[in-house]
Amino acid sequence: MHREENVSNTTLDTSLLKATANNALSFLEQVYALCQTQRYSGEYILWPQDVAQHTIAVQHIALWICLMENIRRKAEGGGQPQLHRGLVLEKALFHDLPEAMIGDVSYVAKHMLSQVGEVIGDLEELVVQQVLFQGLQETIAMRYQAIILADTDSEEAKIVRYADMIEVLCRIRIEIIGGNRHVQHVLRNGLQAMEGRRTRYPCVNELITQIEQDVANYS
Repeated sequence: MHREENVSNTTLDTSLLKATANNALSFLEQVYALCQTQRYSGEYILWPQDVAQHTIAVQHIALWICLMENIRRKAEGGGQPQLHRGLVLEKALFHDLPEAMIGDVSYVAKHMLSQVGEVIGDLEELVVQQVLFQGLQETIAMRYQAIILADTDSEEAKIVRYADMIEVLCRIRIEIIGGNRHVQHVLRNGLQAMEGRRTRYPCVNELITQIEQDVANYS
């Protein structure tokens, strides 16, 4: 009897795993859609960038900020808490995932009217809550939702938002050095958005200062 119960449980587990795997493949189709979702709509760009490329770069930048800040805190002492690099990487990985469904909205559209940005934010939240992780195993879906929607005021989340903005500066730096004179306004907007935030982390301030110096010779 005990042997039969084990066989039955194994069959059930295999069936559950099959359904879970099928749902995971459907979810990965959304992930792959990021490779087809272009950024910088309405801008003249020499080297087009998709959201997947942006996401990888944001992860690297966010991890670098996290590690540099932890090194600084450890050296200075004073009981400053260490940043959780795993959480930083998770939030960076998922930060633009809703764009697989709603696309990348241009800076102009988001910031010319504050209501547009608010509507986009509400739409992204609805996509995360109701659509994006539909069919995934419940525990996994809840975890993915929490990565995006929970702890948005945590220091790790703020670092990812900084990394998101810094990636734009890094990307536009490459465009300007490559001879693109049409994206100077994107650089100015990005630098203006970082004002008041860059001194929070010395490594961020130094990185932005270096970007400014690099592009100054090409303005």
